[in-house]
Amino acid sequence: MENNQNNTPIDNYNQNQPLPDYNFIIQNSPKKKLLSFGLGSPRTNIIKVLVGFLILLIIFILLKGFFSSTPFSKTDFLVVLQDQNNILNIISSDITSPSIQSVLSTNNNNFAAETALVLGTDQANTISYLKNNNVSFSTTQLNLGINPNYGTELNNALSSNSLNQTFNQIILNLLDSYKNDLSTCYRAEKGPIGRKLLIKEYKNANYLIKMVNDPKS
Repeated sequence: MENNQNNTPIDNYNQNQPLPDYNFIIQNSPKKKLLSFGLGSPRTNIIKVLVGFLILLIIFILLKGFFSSTPFSKTDFLVVLQDQNNILNIISSDITSPSIQSVLSTNNNNFAAETALVLGTDQANTISYLKNNNVSFSTTQLNLGINPNYGTELNNALSSNSLNQTFNQIILNLLDSYKNDLSTCYRAEKGPIGRKLLIKEYKNANYLIKMVNDPKS
């Protein structure tokens, strides 16, 4: 009995008792699923990238169109330039023949010189303003406003001794039409620089009309 009392717990361990399985310690623990953060298959990811790119492209196009849009009507400005070109063509071409120059009055010659300066400057300023807004017109487009019948009409008036009166009437009609087109262009103009330009050209048109109606003023 004394021997049994002195036995340690190890001595009392039942040799036939199965040993605990400690293999779980050395075995690989099950792999945890990594967070995907919403990422799917490669095909899905490619589709998402393409859709995002298309959305950005559409936004870019809309913003570009908004910021690059012109603050005026191109068509209205083309009409204004054609009006100027038509009048300048009469001054620089239709009345320059020696036969007409010999009959054209001093007042009308002075008017022609002043018109060439005023309208020439206005046209140059208009073209410059349009170029600053990335708008330009070809010479062919500008020349579409030229009416070749005025040269014939003036030559016929020369034959009937009514050159100066006919010249004055043609010019007054063209200047009145020019003023109306300036007003139309002004109503469509949104920019302060363009509006200031059109106001000045309108005043210059009135100045030229006054020269015809009252050459001594």
